[in-house]
Amino acid sequence: MLAAVASKAETSRQLAYRLYTLCERKGWADDARAYNEVVTGWSSIETAAAKIPGPSQGILFDSTKETP
Repeated sequence: MLAAVASKAETSRQLAYRLYTLCERKGWADDARAYNEVVTGWSSIETAAAKIPGPSQGILFDSTKETP
């Protein structure tokens, strides 16, 4: 998902941290743990996302063919 929205990477990380904090305050340990894993593993997530090729634009014209 991060590869698809790379421009929102920092915002996504901040959201995960805020959700972790909220869950901690509410005493929702299981949910807090999941968000904490996202926050603590963020560098690995970014590394993996960087390896995913982005969408490519198809070739509109085939330059090897002659036009009639």
